[in-house]
Amino acid sequence: MTFERSERKSVEILRILSEQQEPPLGAKRLSELMAERGFSMSDRAVQYYLQYLDEQGFTRKVGNKGRVLTAEGGFSEAGNALVDDRMGYVISRLEQLSFNVSFDPKTRTGGDIAYNLTYVPYDEIEAVTRAYDEVIDRGYSFFQGYSVTDNDPPRLPPDTVGFISACSITMDGGVLQKNGIGVDIVYGGRFRIAGHQPICFDDLIRYRGGTTIDPLQLFINAGLTSVDSLVHTGSGVALANVREVTVQARERVEGDY
Repeated sequence: MTFERSERKSVEILRILSEQQEPPLGAKRLSELMAERGFSMSDRAVQYYLQYLDEQGFTRKVGNKGRVLTAEGGFSEAGNALVDDRMGYVISRLEQLSFNVSFDPKTRTGGDIAYNLTYVPYDEIEAVTRAYDEVIDRGYSFFQGYSVTDNDPPRLPPDTVGFISACSITMDGGVLQKNGIGVDIVYGGRFRIAGHQPICFDDLIRYRGGTTIDPLQLFINAGLTSVDSLVHTGSGVALANVREVTVQARERVEGDY
């Protein structure tokens, strides 16, 4: 195992821990999450890396529950390490998700889709359910339904409930690519709507080679959307992706999909 390879795996473990701060993650769950990101590692191998990260002061053990990042060094290391190497991570992750989609919407078979998981405290279930329903009723969602679960301990923090909805990546893999249409996700951006009519993109960030952070997540965290206003007044700023297909596929995409 080369040092570069070891370093990349160490950083990926730190990034996973930074993205899922609660609850603490053990070797088994980390092994599963690493596999989702293209790193095949046994539970024992992950345990070896965790011991190394403990020694470096980046992680600490929480009883028998697993590891969390240390405030002293773990969060800083996860954010700064191998920035160049992370430039293509976002688009690579999206392409991997798209490739793994097996659901066929025409036959309703296949099973695997790309989805978003949002978790909220139990006492906010009613308000969040109402918000989901309003977005769907106004026609501003990619999905037409969603699921609610409180039975996913590895990913749901204590005393929370998860809302699961289909991600637009499902369309790329389950519809376009499976029908021979190549698609490239080029930009993520803020899209302005006025009087229920599309106006323009206010901002765009290029996925490929241009960012280490998912553009849509960046806009959300910065509070640069106004979906509530859009739903209730017909005017506001939502999020959207720009996808490219070949000119020859345009009629099929616009007509059939």
